[in-house]
Amino acid sequence: MLPMNNSGRIPIVTPEILPATGKDYPAIWRAWAREAPLGGHELREMAVERLLACLEKEESLLDLSELNLSSLPELPPLITTLLANDNHLSSLPELPESLQILICSFNLLELLPPLPGSLKKLICSSCNLKKLPPLPDSLEELTCSWNPLEGLPLLPMSLKYLTCTNNGFESLPALPESLLTLICSKNPLPNLPDLPASLYSLNCAECQLETLPDLPESLNSLICPRNQLRVIPALPFNLDELNYLENPLLQFPILPPSLTSLNNSPYEGGAAGAARPLTDSAADWFPAVQQRDIRERFREITHETNAGIFSEFLDRLRNRYADSKYEIFRHQVMHCLIRLAASPGLREKLFMCALETTARCDDRISLSWNNMRIAEMAYTVEQLGTEQNLGKMISLAREVFRMELLTEIASQKIIQIRHAHEHFDEDLEVLLGYQTELQHALHLTQVVPDMYFFTCSYLTAEEVKAAKTQVQTAENQRFLEWLSLWEPWQAMLKRLNPAAWGAAESEKNAFTVSEEFQSRIHAKLKTRGSSEFASDEAIQKAGLEVMKEKLRELFMPCTLSTLEAKAQLSLVEPVWDLSGDQAGV
Repeated sequence: MLPMNNSGRIPIVTPEILPATGKDYPAIWRAWAREAPLGGHELREMAVERLLACLEKEESLLDLSELNLSSLPELPPLITTLLANDNHLSSLPELPESLQILICSFNLLELLPPLPGSLKKLICSSCNLKKLPPLPDSLEELTCSWNPLEGLPLLPMSLKYLTCTNNGFESLPALPESLLTLICSKNPLPNLPDLPASLYSLNCAECQLETLPDLPESLNSLICPRNQLRVIPALPFNLDELNYLENPLLQFPILPPSLTSLNNSPYEGGAAGAARPLTDSAADWFPAVQQRDIRERFREITHETNAGIFSEFLDRLRNRYADSKYEIFRHQVMHCLIRLAASPGLREKLFMCALETTARCDDRISLSWNNMRIAEMAYTVEQLGTEQNLGKMISLAREVFRMELLTEIASQKIIQIRHAHEHFDEDLEVLLGYQTELQHALHLTQVVPDMYFFTCSYLTAEEVKAAKTQVQTAENQRFLEWLSLWEPWQAMLKRLNPAAWGAAESEKNAFTVSEEFQSRIHAKLKTRGSSEFASDEAIQKAGLEVMKEKLRELFMPCTLSTLEAKAQLSLVEPVWDLSGDQAGV
């Protein structure tokens, strides 16, 4: 017999595996699970399962990410890694002294608790942080982009990687001599502090820099486009990558012989080459301890049709998003590759998407990845959707809906641009511009983090904001209709409610050969004044419209009744609050 308030999903932890702290963590966590806000769609039971498993198996990693949590309970002792990103957290509990890695991006945090002295990595981007606590002496990596921070605290001498994009900083503190990578783009910085002799990579794009400090000889990559630079200092002899586009330079720098990439293009053919085996290009995304397993998974796949094209795509994608600030994105790619290796159907779809990447353009690579993610989301709903993951499937469907709407909006923008610029051919920059600029506002979790050539999109801030409102309004009003007719959802609906789906499908088939179908076509043509002498094209168009109307009549009630029977009607209710100037969930 299960204890009271145990639904059967949460495992029982026996007294002999409780920690020596004297605290009854299972009881604390179950009490926290019972306190979940109504209607919040929080996956607290799943969180408790992970907490208990972590405690029982003495695991060092605790993953509580993407569970829609508004709070966290007291954390188990001895964990070294905590993943709490992509939730709705406004605060964090006290952190264990053993913690070495904390990832809490995409939350509502305004403050962080005191950081343990053992912490080595802190990733807290896209929260609402106004201030960071003192940083421990052990910290090696800090990523705090997209926060309204007042400034950075004193940086520890152990710090190796610093990413602070789009924080509104007007100055940076002194940089430690240990620093290897500095990414401080999209900040109104008039100047940079002295650069440490150890620095390997510097990205200061889209700041307001008029000068750069002396560059250390160790520097391998310098990315500084869209500033106010008139002169670039002497370049290190071993520099490999340089981008200085859109600066009012009075003279161009002397380029070192080591350079292989200039202004996002191969320099002297350094980036060209034949595609590697897919076993290698897939394995290189993973840590060394996993690479042998990944090569084995892809050993036979490397001979499949279009595998070589996909391999080249993976290498170019990895080169494009190699910086440490893209760690979360790289984990998305790794998870996708694992799913890809196990699914021939998914491989067929994504390998076909890779055919679009033959042009040597990094933004084309980025857009193709976004298209692959759309294809994967649709495939996941179609093939893997069940009653148990219904909420997740609806979330994926919403993302596909938003991406489709942005594609329509981008198409209209392209037409508008071509009226003014007849030879405009940067279509992909328009769509990618909308996707990257709105990824946070529209919760597009599957798209690439950024793009190179946003200025080529001709998009203004007002147009991006208008697109956000247009998508949110359309989703509130039309998502149920769109979902009901979306083919992947139809496949899932057939599994969830075969009787209702079968009845609707039979009625649809009967309707196509009925007199009602013809009479509704004639009625529609009559309202347009062309009932008797309508062209074949007009009749076909009216027929498609009538068929779509009938499908709405059949499958919207089917969707609603299925969700109602499973107490999940709230999943298709409006999610955007459009009552004020700032729309949000």
